[in-house]
Amino acid sequence: MYAKPAPSLGQYDLHHLIIFLMLTGAFVATAGLVLTVDYEYQRIGLKVFSLRANQLGDYRLSEMAYVINGSTLSYGMCTLLGMFGLYQLRLDRLSKLMALTGAWMGLSILLMGIYPLNYLTEHRFWSTNMLLSCLLICLVTIVGWLSHKCYCTRGMTVVSILLFLVSFSILLQVDLRTLRLLPCDQLMEPHFCATAMNSWAMSILSVIWDVLLALNMRKLVIKDYQTRSLRHLKGE
Repeated sequence: MYAKPAPSLGQYDLHHLIIFLMLTGAFVATAGLVLTVDYEYQRIGLKVFSLRANQLGDYRLSEMAYVINGSTLSYGMCTLLGMFGLYQLRLDRLSKLMALTGAWMGLSILLMGIYPLNYLTEHRFWSTNMLLSCLLICLVTIVGWLSHKCYCTRGMTVVSILLFLVSFSILLQVDLRTLRLLPCDQLMEPHFCATAMNSWAMSILSVIWDVLLALNMRKLVIKDYQTRSLRHLKGE
């Protein structure tokens, strides 16, 4: 009989690809958002926070729309490819469900970047898809923490709970017949708009969620490599 080959880090190239894609997407999204918000703050001051994040992608409203739309498209693409890689890991059924739901969310984000607010009908459709997929992936993460703590950490669960609450509060403001978000109360501008604030919170929390998943996947790679190496040394 042939001896089993020693485990190699090359076996984890797919894991490394997942981690790289998710961190890259998170960095691109954060950079695009920060640059756009900083530019608009210099132009209109605090009123920028009475605008929803997706309104900054309107080419008729913001001169930096191409930046945030480009970063949104890149973030969606990286999330979509990363979830494809997660599905290929074939950990269990719950991880596959997380990957499929995350791919749905990634595709929705990607198409929101392709169809910004200028394309009103398409943008409303895909932004609603993003909300629904976000709610579902939060539920999957919470269930995963209760049953599979190995790849759904406490940090991911806390962020998922917050993200679920924020996404649900936004969904409550959507007219399901037209998929239109209710406008902010003009009397509260420019200092506060619940829908706009929830929109910013959702953007930030979703990026944090991706980063936490990527970091946890890195821990799983190291743990699995150490376990396989130990078994090989023992001749198992």
